[in-house]
Amino acid sequence: LQKCIHCMLCYLYCPDDSICIKKDGKDGKPEITGIDLEHCKGCSICSQVCPVKCITMEKEEDAQKKELKG
Repeated sequence: LQKCIHCMLCYLYCPDDSICIKKDGKDGKPEITGIDLEHCKGCSICSQVCPVKCITMEKEEDAQKKELKG
């Protein structure tokens, strides 16, 4: 999510409320902080609506390994 511009489209369109946000980010505006993989069903709507394509779809196992590495 390094390229994220915090437009909130992924948050608005996610049917499972899987996009994690910080409600009081920079300038008091909400910011995307990540994706809750426990609730995400993999519909890929978030990656389709992202204007900067910072969300990509990958196998759950691969994403969890990346998340653990930090």
